[in-house]
Amino acid sequence: LSLFNSGPYIKKSLTALFFKWGEYILVFFISQDTLTNPKRIRNCLAIILSMAFVLGVDAIFQRFSGVDFLRHKKMIALYGETIPRAITASFTHYNSFGAYLVFVISLLLALLVSVKRKILKLTLFLLMILLQVCLMLTFSRGSWIGFLAALIFMLFLSPRINKLINMFVIFILVLLFMPGIRER
Repeated sequence: LSLFNSGPYIKKSLTALFFKWGEYILVFFISQDTLTNPKRIRNCLAIILSMAFVLGVDAIFQRFSGVDFLRHKKMIALYGETIPRAITASFTHYNSFGAYLVFVISLLLALLVSVKRKILKLTLFLLMILLQVCLMLTFSRGSWIGFLAALIFMLFLSPRINKLINMFVIFILVLLFMPGIRER
């Protein structure tokens, strides 16, 4: 629908449509073709969660040192401020990092609800705490709203609603009572 309203930017819109969306469609079909058995899915999840752990540690390191250790990116000053506050890890912008975190935290929530082994559940829970701290420190309101939307969506789909309600309440309380986050 945006093509009809793009006016002089029709070429740019068509390029974005076929190449950007085409890229996502291609990744979907590759994933669908590759992830055919439980072992491959488990390996893929382990890689995604390991990368998320490294990025979370990188973001916390960036918060304290001002520069991340992977790509030496500096924190970004929020709009109207001169002091850099928003962490980006190795991403170019805090909104990009926040969007990535929303995806990974949603995946972690789904895994936490379904996993039975205690040690794995504890590991996933600790990773989720790390990533949620990073999500808060991005100061990305769009990512916060995206996470709340994912939580609400999961509340309707999950048979284990108690754990998700607890997560929802904790997230809202942190948003309301942390001074820097409340200002945002």
